Amino acid sequence: MTIDTEPTTELVQQLKNKTNLISRVYSDSLMHIANGVDEIDVHYLSMNGYTTRAFILRVDLNVAGNTIIPVTAYGAEDPTTFQPVRDMLSFANVPDGKKIVGAVNGDFFDAAKKPMSVVHLDGKIIKSTMTYDYLTFLGFTATGNPIMGGIDEYTSHKNGLYNAIGGFHRLVKEGAVTTSPDLTSLSSSRHPRTAAGYTKDNILYFAVVDGRKFDYSNGLTIPDLAQFMYGLGCEEAINLDGGGSSTFIIRHPKSATYQVRNRVSDGYERSVGNGWVILSNN
Repeated sequence: MTIDTEPTTELVQQLKNKTNLISRVYSDSLMHIANGVDEIDVHYLSMNGYTTRAFILRVDLNVAGNTIIPVTAYGAEDPTTFQPVRDMLSFANVPDGKKIVGAVNGDFFDAAKKPMSVVHLDGKIIKSTMTYDYLTFLGFTATGNPIMGGIDEYTSHKNGLYNAIGGFHRLVKEGAVTTSPDLTSLSSSRHPRTAAGYTKDNILYFAVVDGRKFDYSNGLTIPDLAQFMYGLGCEEAINLDGGGSSTFIIRHPKSATYQVRNRVSDGYERSVGNGWVILSNN
């Protein structure tokens, strides 16, 4: 018997209505993580017949205390050794009165373990170059306002970025879907994905889509990931490192422990160079 349900969460209903991604919703749920921070999970059948599972962190940046900061392997400015995101959390620069409530993986890295895009940490510019001129970044001002874009936006806002790390494809620009650049198989194949985006109303989304497990979840192409972030209502969105790097973590509100909520495709938590952390007031 096939279970066929209508979405139970407003966000997944919006995702279904705004895109052509979803043929059938098997299940969706919402869990309140902290004030203004929610996890929304969805299991659906795509229009192409692929089962898909996605995990979404919704962060209301209008809520006092909700902050996004980068974290690096072992807290190093220029890490030469990688570390699983969950292990990085003990090195995060968490101000007094705040706690970590969620985290995802961050930028792509090259063979020398160097981030491919920019890095700003606590007001200090660690890396101000992009390996390719089509790369992207997510950054925040000292007052916590998000800024996202490519090399042009980075050049314009560089001196005002307090924290920033990079990404690859630009998915949504000024409220419209874009999939620049289109790098053939990298874009058109289904893989686990991580993405970040924000709305006009200052709602920030991190999304992780599992993949490489046919019966469980098949991942998304880059064009589908762009549709997904557009469907969440993002005005701007970028693609972060995916594949075995895709990691979605919350501080469970009932157990107060850090949990990896997605099913990482390597079968274990991959060591990476950096990530993003969501902070909330205690």
